[in-house]
Amino acid sequence: MSTPKHDVHPAQCIIIGASLEGLLCAYLLRQIGHNVVVVEKNSEDVPRGVRAPPNAARLLVRLPGVKSLLQNKGTTASGLEYIEERLDQLDSPNFLTNHLRNLCRQAGIDIRYEVDIVSFSTSKLGRPIVTSKTGETIEGDLVVGADGDSGISRTFLPETLSDGDSSSSSTDSDEDSESTLQHTGIRQVIGATFCIPVASMRADPKLEGLTRSTAIKLWMISDGMVLGAMHGPELYIVVIMSPSKSDNVQSQGENADILEAFADVLGQCDSLVFRLLRLASHCHRERQVVPKVAPHLVDTTRNLALIGDAGIPGPFYGIYSDCLAIESAFTLPHLFSRLSSVEQIPLLLDGYQKIRTPRNLGSLSSELEAAALMSLPPSAERDQRDEALALALDQEDEASAKVWAATLIQFNYDAIEAVDEWWIEWGKFVMDGKGA
Repeated sequence: MSTPKHDVHPAQCIIIGASLEGLLCAYLLRQIGHNVVVVEKNSEDVPRGVRAPPNAARLLVRLPGVKSLLQNKGTTASGLEYIEERLDQLDSPNFLTNHLRNLCRQAGIDIRYEVDIVSFSTSKLGRPIVTSKTGETIEGDLVVGADGDSGISRTFLPETLSDGDSSSSSTDSDEDSESTLQHTGIRQVIGATFCIPVASMRADPKLEGLTRSTAIKLWMISDGMVLGAMHGPELYIVVIMSPSKSDNVQSQGENADILEAFADVLGQCDSLVFRLLRLASHCHRERQVVPKVAPHLVDTTRNLALIGDAGIPGPFYGIYSDCLAIESAFTLPHLFSRLSSVEQIPLLLDGYQKIRTPRNLGSLSSELEAAALMSLPPSAERDQRDEALALALDQEDEASAKVWAATLIQFNYDAIEAVDEWWIEWGKFVMDGKGA
């Protein structure tokens, strides 16, 4: 992303969370002239992998050195196992986060690790202030929450905003997406992610072939799905997903055996899956609750914005995965490339809310529909699904179009173009109307 030709008022930006999206947003804000400090409660060595389909990959390669980095160390998925056509998707392990961290430091960004933020407030002049566990305070013009769905930033926003709050106003597209979320009947998705060292797989003759395939392997079973794929040259990732129509799922506890917890789902897979999962170097449980309404991304004071999983978690089980985090990390800086005074920050944050809400909900709706489709029990509907999935992407008929339309829409989304459209159709007129 090149520096804009027009003048930008330098804002003081505080980013909570040195996540992929946090570092990405920090770098882009700095590139357009803003001052940035990043605070992270953990140490520097926090593992992070990325799955980025075409629309997210197109954004990432705008950064210096990322294109060659992904070509040399990432994995380009050649497709899903049940189709022959290509679906480009870049998988990359922790080296991308390390590269972003280095870019941030080269740009002069202050990154502070082991700083645990515990509260958010505003000064008498209305400027945002964050306070750490040790009592340190940092004041700025904008706070960006990039610390995930279990981070502190999400708690700084109320569950509901007043009816008169402009950032909470919904559009027809928002309401349509919310309706789709409810239409699937899925209330939450539970699952687990397993990380398997490729070296261990190559030592097993029955698993070695998986390491030579760039296709995403997909087991579609009743009430669930198992997905496996290379994740860079050294790691193979397996994700188990099981959708539930209940709000209450019995937790088996963190110490319960994960394989045992998902025995019903895994029992429908071939023995290769069990053989693979037993080699996992580590694994963790996943749980995503489907929101009943659109989550707020901006606080009532218009001083705080949430990006990535802090705003709305990308589905852990989906092919879009990190899309929402990467897109939001580009959206906010591109909006703030138009900042000419701090008084415009609330207006730009309203724009951020309006741009990202329908996109977030639309992506999640698409993934929920896919989850429901992939986990169908034996039935005539399941037979029809299998027939439709066997159709090539370029086959011109109604069934093929219906199956692949949602995926192609997601892949074609352009986060930069979305900001430009909002600015042309709405943003610049609002700015002029406010006398900014």
